[in-house]
Amino acid sequence: MDRLQIADADALALIEYPGQLVASGKRPRFHLTTRQTKLAGYPPEIEAALAAAGQTAAWLRRPIRGVPFAGRAPVKLMAERPGEGGAAVLQFLNRAALRKSLR
Repeated sequence: MDRLQIADADALALIEYPGQLVASGKRPRFHLTTRQTKLAGYPPEIEAALAAAGQTAAWLRRPIRGVPFAGRAPVKLMAERPGEGGAAVLQFLNRAALRKSLR
């Protein structure tokens, strides 16, 4: 999450963490559930797909008009729809990387 420059609150939303950041601003310590472990697997794959598509982590925070983003930043889509949002971002980036490699 740090390499992708995803804010702590967004990172917790991405893995469906039911709590919030503690008042001191430190990240909470907890064990991941099976689902959270699966959801936590998306960011490394997205990081690799960003590189393959020739994008930086900043791309995740830029609003994108096209499908599936509808004006939202990819990180917001991922936080709003854990699991399927990460899959949609990953699919979008993989397609962009393929288009780039076919040029």
